[in-house]
Order: sequence, then C-alpha cells, then structure tokens
Amino acid sequence: ARIIMAPSTAVFEQNEAYLAELLSYSLDRLNKEPELLRDDQARIQRQLEETAFKNYKAFVSTAECIKKVGEGLGDIGKE
Repeated sequence: ARIIMAPSTAVFEQNEAYLAELLSYSLDRLNKEPELLRDDQARIQRQLEETAFKNYKAFVSTAECIKKVGEGLGDIGKE
C-alpha cells in the first residue's frame, strides 16, 4: 500500500534531504551550487515555455470547451 503524505510533509522531507545533500558537499562544490541552481531554473523555464508553445492549441481548445459546457449548464436551468 502506498502512503500519501500531506504536501507540507513531503516538502519538509524534500528540504531535509536537500540540506543533508548540501552538508555532504565539499566547499568547492558548495560554492558552485548557486550557479547550478540558476542553470536548473533556466532549463526548467525553457521546458515550461516549450511545453506551453507545443500545447497552445490544446489549451485554447480546452478553454473554449469549458466555456461551452458552462454555457450549456446555464441553459439547463432556464428550461
């Protein structure tokens, strides 16, 4: 059975694991961490932008569909 943790518990455990990882680094490696984090942030931002661009039509279609469903549900009460 899989135990599902509350988000705050999961975040706390991730932070705790990251802190333990940082404490295991050499001073040289620790000094490189801010640059590595910036690189990760830039990579993730590019991936997010690529995903949004590739799926733009799907996002628009979904929004239009949700709007039509909402309008249709609103019409049900009018009959």
